[in-house]
Amino acid sequence: MPDAFIYDAIRTPRGRGKIDGSLHEVTALNLAGQALAAIKDRNKLDPALVDDVVLGCVDPVGEAGGDIARAAALVAGFGDGVPGVQINRFCASGLDAVNFAAAEIMSGQHEMTIGGGAESMSRIGIGASGGAWPVDPSIAVATYFLPQGISADLIATKYGFTRDDVDAYAVESQKRAAKSWDEGRFKKSVVPVRDVNGLTILAKDEHMRPSTSMHTATTTGTTAMCMSRCRPAPTAIGIATSRCGMRIHMCRTRTIRIATEPVRYLLGYARASCSSYAVDWAGSRSAGYSPDELQYAAQVTRTSVAIALSALRCHSGHAAG
Repeated sequence: MPDAFIYDAIRTPRGRGKIDGSLHEVTALNLAGQALAAIKDRNKLDPALVDDVVLGCVDPVGEAGGDIARAAALVAGFGDGVPGVQINRFCASGLDAVNFAAAEIMSGQHEMTIGGGAESMSRIGIGASGGAWPVDPSIAVATYFLPQGISADLIATKYGFTRDDVDAYAVESQKRAAKSWDEGRFKKSVVPVRDVNGLTILAKDEHMRPSTSMHTATTTGTTAMCMSRCRPAPTAIGIATSRCGMRIHMCRTRTIRIATEPVRYLLGYARASCSSYAVDWAGSRSAGYSPDELQYAAQVTRTSVAIALSALRCHSGHAAG
């Protein structure tokens, strides 16, 4: 079986997934097109060498509908000869798009593919594409479908995570994100989003709030952020809050370029340490992380990140970030 090698990966900055977010004016197609164009331009890539573009999109409706991968390839200047396909595996869509792109290489069907994901949640809201699971009793009741906020509380209660535990985790996450940006860890993996005039709209993740604290109110501009003063989100048990929950982002469009072994020898890039993929779905009542219930997230993360990051850490041209 042929080996697949990843030798470049980029993403756009994360924007706030609301109408006042910096990327609200930019469509998912535009974001995906800019990411693909950046991959092409900085690698001096001949688009004729690309056999397929695979993009994950959770809500492919409206302006994000149809086959966004094919449309984005056209917008990015890849020409009429480069195909594209859109897949949906919910929150793992982008990760599995990379898996699928790698599988095309490993099966011998293609020699160079691009995998990634695109979403604009301030323009196409979560759940916009509908679906039977949350609304059809024949599946919703049978599988105990619950909103993620309630699910987060169930996990926290079952495994003994207190309100202070999850708040502290959120505060530390914010601080680490800001520190990573300050240290320049994303300078080779994040490309700015620009408007039609070439002016930068957003060059850095917008969601960070590193001044957030546990019990002492600190102020950034006009916003005071203190975890202990945040009311619980509308859940049954009341542990998760709007600050410790996952923030809704505009789009983290990511493209990862994958090719067969000859490219590795030509360009001297590292080999990805993954030869197979596994995806398991463990349950609908919990969506987070645990050894027994959340194999879906664990497996997808392990396979996809192993492919992308293990190679990129040894990458001679672009460090992982």
